[in-house]
Amino acid sequence: MQFNEFFAKSACLGAMWCVLAVISGCAAAPPIAPFENAAGTQTLTAQEKQLWTQARRFEQAIADSGQRYVNPELRAYMQQILDRLYPEFKGILRVHLLKTPVVNGFVLPNGGLYLHIGLPACLDNEAQLATILAHEAAHFVYRHGLQAQAPLPPQVAARAMAAAGLPTADTLPVAAMMLGYAPDLEAEADRASYRRLVAAGYAPAELHRTFAVLAAQARALAAAQPTFFFASHARMAARRQHYEILSARDKNRHGRVGQNAYLRLTYDLRIDCLQADLAAQRYHNIIVRMEDTSRLDRYPPYSYYYLGEAYRLRNATGDGPRAEQALRFAIEENPAFAPSYRALGFYYADLQKKPLARGYLTEYLKRAPRAGDRDAVEKRLEQLRQKK
Repeated sequence: MQFNEFFAKSACLGAMWCVLAVISGCAAAPPIAPFENAAGTQTLTAQEKQLWTQARRFEQAIADSGQRYVNPELRAYMQQILDRLYPEFKGILRVHLLKTPVVNGFVLPNGGLYLHIGLPACLDNEAQLATILAHEAAHFVYRHGLQAQAPLPPQVAARAMAAAGLPTADTLPVAAMMLGYAPDLEAEADRASYRRLVAAGYAPAELHRTFAVLAAQARALAAAQPTFFFASHARMAARRQHYEILSARDKNRHGRVGQNAYLRLTYDLRIDCLQADLAAQRYHNIIVRMEDTSRLDRYPPYSYYYLGEAYRLRNATGDGPRAEQALRFAIEENPAFAPSYRALGFYYADLQKKPLARGYLTEYLKRAPRAGDRDAVEKRLEQLRQKK
């Protein structure tokens, strides 16, 4: 089953569970008041205490799985933004990054906020990152975890977690949360987060652009990744439209954008996204990211290696010349980056252009004498020297 087909069916199942909840009388429950500050989190309902216990177990499972993306400086920067947006919840709202390069993020009922590295890799500046953090944190403050759709069936939830690269045990309602909340809850999070963002001094114009960027990415990656909330073109388009309405009265107000610091601190993350996609054979993702000429200044010149490898390994019609062009450009721009020589050597070897292949593979070993694949490359060189 394709990712999108799977998640579409999952969403339908979640909707059916919501209908059952309404029939059973849950719709008559009184409105849940938001938390006013950190002290308010000390008084929880019995259901909420259970959710917080499950959330803590799930966070420990994430930590034990090794799926947290470790970059102390970047995480501290993100936590500072979150604390600036929600100062009264400092210590409760905690942000972490996850290694899987899907475009998604979620907040747990206990304030643990997680972003997959594919999400910040899509963004352009601090104001856009702050928009995502503010929106997700609003779900926590307004206790939407208590009002969310019922948890998905265990087998469906496990598959959702696996697609996100997360532990499949103790998944609680997180799988459902990754698919997003009901429209009224999302709209409430929009309004609450917009107020926080403007109060923190961020440029209103950047806030709706956040979702325009994500909508474009979602459209381009639609065939390559599951339709989590932030990877849904329709939902991102709805968020963009709502933020445009909210910001209409502030359209002439200036504010903080924070592009330079953001691009510097997310530099390694963007490269790590490319590496993770290449290792997982998600070639389409790399091609989408690297073919967007408006965003090429986000990457170092040698990153064309990843574009070349994506074309070479995908090997669709017309990919060969594109791979050669990208790899040659990577070498021209950064001759010291050894993997480009290996990739171009393998490209020419597949075309039976043996002299060119031998030259580039030999240069690769010269520039990377301790390469982990040295034995495999030397074996390939020996084959290229043989006469048939």
